[in-house]
Amino acid sequence: MLPSPARRHILVFTAYVALGAAFAWPLPLQMGTALPGAPSGDTGVYVWNIWVFRHEILEHQRFPFYTAEILSLASPTPLTPHNYTTFANLLAFFVLPAAGVVRTFNGLLILSAALSAYALYLLARKRSGDDVAAWLAGAAFGFSPFLMARMTAHFSLLQAAPLPIFALLLARLYEGASWRAAALAGAVVAWAYLSDPYYAVYCMLMLAFMLLYATVTVDAPEQRPKWASGTWAIDLAILCLAGLAAGILIRGGGRVELLGLRLSMRSLYTPMLLLTALAMFRVVVATRPRLRLRLPSFAYDWRPYLVAGFTAAAVLSPMLFPLLEAVSGGRSLSAPVLWRSSARGLDLAAFLVPNPLHPWFSSFGAHWIASRPEGFVENVASVPWTMIGFVAVGIGIYKAAAPKGWLVWTGTFLLLSLGPFIHIAGINTHVPT
Repeated sequence: MLPSPARRHILVFTAYVALGAAFAWPLPLQMGTALPGAPSGDTGVYVWNIWVFRHEILEHQRFPFYTAEILSLASPTPLTPHNYTTFANLLAFFVLPAAGVVRTFNGLLILSAALSAYALYLLARKRSGDDVAAWLAGAAFGFSPFLMARMTAHFSLLQAAPLPIFALLLARLYEGASWRAAALAGAVVAWAYLSDPYYAVYCMLMLAFMLLYATVTVDAPEQRPKWASGTWAIDLAILCLAGLAAGILIRGGGRVELLGLRLSMRSLYTPMLLLTALAMFRVVVATRPRLRLRLPSFAYDWRPYLVAGFTAAAVLSPMLFPLLEAVSGGRSLSAPVLWRSSARGLDLAAFLVPNPLHPWFSSFGAHWIASRPEGFVENVASVPWTMIGFVAVGIGIYKAAAPKGWLVWTGTFLLLSLGPFIHIAGINTHVPT
């Protein structure tokens, strides 16, 4: 008989798999004949990924990061720049002959959601020590509206398990660096890259946040600051900029001459940038926070970072080899970019509308989300109201404030998700993030 901890983990993961099948319903009834998204779109590309990876190895005895199945009149095409979902391809390698391509892909969908939930369970259990709370946290993450919406188009984003695992390893490194934790962290970054390159970037952002948060401490003053002379000038400047922004909004802006200089104000971007900066400065003047810098030992010990980097490079070496070969041969891996534009990011209201995938309440927000730029899938980010309710009830019962670090963490990544400017219900506030 398996020891009790092993039985617990098997039970937890099995429950997540069952929950994944429920969230994917009725797909489990048509595992071999249906797909969650259109084969002509991104879903078809990810299905092709798991097929061509095995096909190149067995049929052509070729390195799976090259293929001649596209652009066949040219030399084999490197797949390194392609979102290749290598981790999922490896899982599918031995299953494909028995299950077939479509059934294997659908099974990986459910498995990926369950694995993401289980990874968050491990992190939450480490932080809370409560199995029930950790299981609920895993379910809220692995089957969140964000991930469930991406199930229909962006299979790679469903493979979010590396993120909680990396956060768990960061906590271990914070408590005390070890070679094993550093090597595992590097391997997890590679795992994230082999799932979706965005997730490797997110791992680096998490590391940067941890280093900054551990180094900089912001303390509130012991006594409430008194009103300082000179703040009236800041208040007056804020008032003037607010009036300028209102004038541009109402009349559309225009040109003015000041001391022989012709100034053009036709949009709100510059006034709102200055207004936001002044408002933040005014808050600092009003609160007088004190900054303390403390460099923790793990921040300047370069050896764990070297171990992590070496491990990540070693795991990624099969994928990096075609890239280095192409670069050394003078081949371009991407077409020239003719123009650039910044992604709008998520609308702030998208976090608050009812879950657009909910069978009862989707009508309250699904149509509006679908009308956003880039469509429905790219804009789903609802935080389930049931989860908000659980958190509120928990805080009320236990009379405990949320940890400051997690609040700062949430606020930081919320701002990053909003893009360069904050949009609320489709309206561009022109407030920069």
